[in-house]
Amino acid sequence: MRLFRCSLVLASASLLLLAACGSDSTDDPPGCTKADIAAVTELHKFVVNGVKIPANIQQAGQLALNIDSDADNTKDNQLGEVIGAIAGLVGSSIDFNETAGEALNEGSIILLAEVKATSLTEGCGSVNVYLGKDPTPAPCENAQDTTCGRHLDGNGTFVIDDSVSADTEVVGTVNNSRFLLTKNDEPGSVSIQLDLGDGQPITLNLSGARIEIPTLATTGITDGLLGGAITKEHLDETIIPAIHGFVEEAVKDDCTAPPNCTCTLSSPGALILDTFDLKPKDCVVTQEELTTHELIETVLKSDVDLFDAKGVFNPNDDGVVDSLSLGIGFSATTASF
Repeated sequence: MRLFRCSLVLASASLLLLAACGSDSTDDPPGCTKADIAAVTELHKFVVNGVKIPANIQQAGQLALNIDSDADNTKDNQLGEVIGAIAGLVGSSIDFNETAGEALNEGSIILLAEVKATSLTEGCGSVNVYLGKDPTPAPCENAQDTTCGRHLDGNGTFVIDDSVSADTEVVGTVNNSRFLLTKNDEPGSVSIQLDLGDGQPITLNLSGARIEIPTLATTGITDGLLGGAITKEHLDETIIPAIHGFVEEAVKDDCTAPPNCTCTLSSPGALILDTFDLKPKDCVVTQEELTTHELIETVLKSDVDLFDAKGVFNPNDDGVVDSLSLGIGFSATTASF
């Protein structure tokens, strides 16, 4: 069994390729508009070939962004801390990044990005993001191919999956080949998919989404950061049940059913029971036990204020935290579609 596939893949919505100021000035450059790039015909097309998911709380901090644009420039990644905390608790038996890479290499999820810019070094730009299908060459050479990823060599050809993809253009500023959200650019919306290994990706809708890319080149994207936030309601309805489902499956695979409760030594199931099966200790981890564990409970709280009292996107308006932040890393290589 694939113990855990946590493939967080950017999908079916808009990303933000936005600029950092290249001087010592504290003033942000003015935001760009669609009119600024309406006549641009040069396109740069990419396919995501790598995702970085927090493997511990420290990495969650490294992948964080200032989602709510607060004046203190506090970096936010609360859901990333939850993922990192679970990974840290069960140890090396679960490797989120390895399984995320498997999902991309096998082509079970394909993300395509089309960048349009007046220049990849200075000026204004925009990006459209799509889910893809029908890769050429095929991701795996044959059924015995355990590496796959043949479609991610920079020469892959894809078809846009119109049934699930949104075509939303988001405009930003390019400065010194760097993309970064400024105070004059409005965040967008991004959908990402989390696959827990059953082949049924769970879609997270991120509000206040933003991206940072140290260097954008025609050859690809490296060390990109994507951030955004989901509502607590969305977390409770979608993510927590999915994580709990993984926990249940891991225990079933590695441990005998109650009341015997004998587990394979040092297996994920054994580590999960040791960590979360506490109240009562009955060889079953309930969703309540998972979410009320002292470490998980500490970080499983809304941390950013993105919406006002009327539910309108208006960061830091009413002082009420209403969403849970998330940040991940990604890379992409050239593609045709």
